[in-house]
Amino acid sequence: MLLYEGVAFGKRRRAWLVAAASAVGSALAGCMDGNGGNGGDGNRSNRNISDGPGGSEIPPTVVAAFPQFQYDAGNTGAVTDVSGPTGAIRSLFEFGGTDRRLGSPAVADGTVFVTGTPGEDGEPTATAGTGSGTVVSAVDAVAGTVQWEQSYAATGDPGPTAVVDGTVLAPVGGSVVALDAASGDQQWSYAGGLASGITVADGTVYVIGTQDGTAKLSALSAADGTVSWEADVAAETNHTTPAVADGTVYV
Repeated sequence: MLLYEGVAFGKRRRAWLVAAASAVGSALAGCMDGNGGNGGDGNRSNRNISDGPGGSEIPPTVVAAFPQFQYDAGNTGAVTDVSGPTGAIRSLFEFGGTDRRLGSPAVADGTVFVTGTPGEDGEPTATAGTGSGTVVSAVDAVAGTVQWEQSYAATGDPGPTAVVDGTVLAPVGGSVVALDAASGDQQWSYAGGLASGITVADGTVYVIGTQDGTAKLSALSAADGTVSWEADVAAETNHTTPAVADGTVYV
């Protein structure tokens, strides 16, 4: 995972917000694909960049948010009131490892939340590698430093995370886990044979799960994981992330 900072803007804070939203949006385009980077304990922080018109010193926090896959419940990928960088960009920090697979991140309150595989020695941010299991990481969106991590034995392709109302929703194996965004403590989990990305709308989490040859679209409470309703969907298809708009769920 790489976060880029635009350096060809006159307004410093505006430049950073635009670059942050654009960089995260680009990362999310990979959906369920794994992405490698260079980092680990060598995560880089370039806090004093000052070249570019008017300078571009990085503010201490990131105000912009990217709460889930394709930005919103409708999977539009459209971030209102911001646009991509128009000038030169440079790497602000890199997180992960050359052989470590990461899912698509979410950003809130100056923190990047991302699911991935651990390092080859079992330590997620130490040596790049392909250790078994799943790690959910909270990374400072400016410095690239790890704030907390939760490790699980379950394996699977790292999928996109979502964050809503102080809760991080992450795919772990065939389950969805909900973690406290500040501490990483697990709040609840749902073992539904996860077969899609996670979509959150109006306090409800929508996922598709497959168990015993049956696929279901489930609506869960984001607060405690209780199932509000379920609906059968075609089990033989490759399921994408649900989209929600105007009271309708599309799968």
